[in-house]
Amino acid sequence: MIMPWKNIVKHLERLKACDIAGITNNDQHDKKALQVFIDAVGEMLKKLKHF
Repeated sequence: MIMPWKNIVKHLERLKACDIAGITNNDQHDKKALQVFIDAVGEMLKKLKHF
């Protein structure tokens, strides 16, 4: 049985309007957006191990 997703990647306006530097660790909003993607990728890798 496939477990439901725990991490939901929401539409983040900040990601659409990122500057030329992209996502950095210097900005509070960038750190939050980066953590969302880290959590989502981590969950996806766990699910792939089941296959």
